[in-house]
Amino acid sequence: MKKVSHLLGAMFACLFLLACSALSSCRQDGTYKALSTSSARGFYLVERNDEKTVFIDAFGQKREIFHGSGKLLPGAYVSPVKRAVCISAPAVPLINALGEIDSVCGVKLPADSWQLPEIRERVESKRIVAVGDGSHEYINPEIMVSLRPDIVYNNIESSGRWLSLLEERNIKILPVFTHKETSLLGQFEWIRLLGEFYNQGNKAGRLFDEKLKSYNELKNRVQGKLPEREHPSVLGAVVYEHRVAVSGGDSVLANTVEDAGGRFLFKDEFLNSESQYIECDPEAFFRKGVDSDVFILTTTKASGIKRIGDITALNDMCRHFKSFKNKNVWCYNLGYWQAVDRPDEVLSDMIAILHPHLMPGHEVRYFDRLP
Repeated sequence: MKKVSHLLGAMFACLFLLACSALSSCRQDGTYKALSTSSARGFYLVERNDEKTVFIDAFGQKREIFHGSGKLLPGAYVSPVKRAVCISAPAVPLINALGEIDSVCGVKLPADSWQLPEIRERVESKRIVAVGDGSHEYINPEIMVSLRPDIVYNNIESSGRWLSLLEERNIKILPVFTHKETSLLGQFEWIRLLGEFYNQGNKAGRLFDEKLKSYNELKNRVQGKLPEREHPSVLGAVVYEHRVAVSGGDSVLANTVEDAGGRFLFKDEFLNSESQYIECDPEAFFRKGVDSDVFILTTTKASGIKRIGDITALNDMCRHFKSFKNKNVWCYNLGYWQAVDRPDEVLSDMIAILHPHLMPGHEVRYFDRLP
């Protein structure tokens, strides 16, 4: 079963890479004219009017959303959505930002996994039903079907019985692959696509433009204003016993660090990879990491690592790193994964971590400093 799961995962990864290539080709050869998608790469809008919106989805397929017309053409979606299940957790804050949280009837995560108070309260009171148990891929298909959703916003790339069950019942599925984006703004821009499912395209555009302006103002505060010697080196990795995995040079973390005026280690070695977890040779890891100014553990305390000593117990070489000696070791907190609608706030945190003097009095919200 594990071999089958790995095979399916690899197949979906290949499909996504092909889709990205298809999206890029469409932009280059003029087959479609993209509408206002500047940062996201997992979708783009190609036509929009009062009757329908046409977009290219995460698999490179041309799809249509009909706005209140009642048309149910094969493969088409209908807007506005009244009932939605969010297997994709990042879809929830985006829908909430649109003011459409009442449409969400189900989510994958249980109540104690939500850092957003308004979502946690709804799950606790059963106004939103949890269809998973908090693990990565477990879904209860019977509960999901019983909710009678118009659509399921999905971010699981491997196929499962629940997926077939939805298809048999003609329940629409939209891939929301924010985790495949390479920047905070790219993740947030999915609000444009979700907005089309609620006849809120104009509002979504305004929200994105506001965050884009705020993000760029923060970025410009540090970009070009600091000499190279004041760009701290940052190592993003997760440490296991006897092995380590680093974040790719085109990951969200890498690009956030660069935007915040830092130097991301392994940027050049894994330049075109958006992955957060790339197996790394321990010797190369030590050579790069020993002089790192900041270490960011690319997981949360829920992984069992709650202090610096927990990392060095797994891998003793880390105690020699400059970042560990200076106790400048951070990790994500659970709120980070649910802040997809707040790219400017996450960037503010990163600037405060790398350049505290530029953000006096700033309270870091989405990262935890390990004691």
